[in-house]
Amino acid sequence: MVIIERTVGESIRVQGALIHIEQIVGDAVRLGVEADRSISVHRGEVYDAIQRSIAPAGPEG
Repeated sequence: MVIIERTVGESIRVQGALIHIEQIVGDAVRLGVEADRSISVHRGEVYDAIQRSIAPAGPEG
């Protein structure tokens, strides 16, 4: 894991995506993501749900 400290108005580039720190309120951070439409951008829990939905069914069904 890489931990990068940024403040409001700064950004991080990850391959083809530019991630902007838009707002910090308490312990919540609001991010803006600029990426080509060919790059999927999802919250972690949404990505996990997508992966579970496409995973082959196990022995239990």
